[in-house]
Amino acid sequence: MNALLHGDLHFKNMLVNENGIVSGIIDWGDLSVGHPACDLSVAYSFLPQYARGVFFETYGVADEETKLLARLIAVYIPALILMQAVDDGNEAIATEAKSNIMRALSD
Repeated sequence: MNALLHGDLHFKNMLVNENGIVSGIIDWGDLSVGHPACDLSVAYSFLPQYARGVFFETYGVADEETKLLARLIAVYIPALILMQAVDDGNEAIATEAKSNIMRALSD
């Protein structure tokens, strides 16, 4: 099952207003077709645990394997961003990457 993907959907490519509401998505350079788990990872890295049920109800069919893969990606991508932020000495990005990882690991 393939889907149209942003392909690089993580917190650094999401515009958020002063109320914490997503107001836009940037960096569409990796637009592609692939496994939906790639973009569904935001359900784990960005949303609080209590909002995931509503997210997936609204999204539609996503089997348990897709959700598990999405959660894995939701840990993996912020971990890579965290390593880069540490190398760059960027504490703000490192802190947000850690928050993404913790949200992805929460049940």
